[in-house]
Amino acid sequence: MAPGEDGVAALLVQTATERLTKDAVRSVRCWLPRHHPYRHALLANGIVPGERRVALLYVPLRLDPGRLSLFEDPAARIHFMAGDADVV
Repeated sequence: MAPGEDGVAALLVQTATERLTKDAVRSVRCWLPRHHPYRHALLANGIVPGERRVALLYVPLRLDPGRLSLFEDPAARIHFMAGDADVV
């Protein structure tokens, strides 16, 4: 899904929430950055922000720290998956 394809994101979220409702799922948790481009699709389908905040920390192991300056931009688009983190 390319940026700007809001209709596709909205349809995917709507379909998922309908299925969850049909299957009587009471709770779902997902990580979503505050400024994610499809956040409104979740909010429009009844997904509400939780109270728990996750702070992510990045540390360069084998990379010149200067190459990580993009993380300082709050509008940076960064692909991050839960599997990239070591959390419980």
